Amino acid sequence: MGAAETTTAIVDALVASVGDAIWATELMLFQGARRVDFWTISANSSAGFKARAYEVKVSRQDFRRDSHAKQRGARLFSDQFYYVTPPALVRPEEVPDWAGLIEFDGVKLSTIVPAPYLDKDAPTWELVV
Repeated sequence: MGAAETTTAIVDALVASVGDAIWATELMLFQGARRVDFWTISANSSAGFKARAYEVKVSRQDFRRDSHAKQRGARLFSDQFYYVTPPALVRPEEVPDWAGLIEFDGVKLSTIVPAPYLDKDAPTWELVV
């Protein structure tokens, strides 16, 4: 399976896993800024409108190019941030302290490193639009 097909399979698995959460793919968090691959927010006030950002990485090179600065927007509007990869692409000790790791084996998603909870900002109108 090529990179594009793997990415599509991972995003499809994420969509299937979110239940009744509101979700978006390729969400631009700021005008002209990087996009987050997949983002969800709970529409349930009792769950605190929990938001999660997911960055799909299907190559080591792509993961190594990523950074704290590149993911600033995703972390700013999310309670948790996850990298989602094929199995064994990223070692648990390589995951930044502000992120978690989920692996997709072609059938199921497995949390390898739980993401810490972040202090998210309130959504801006730019994000809502």
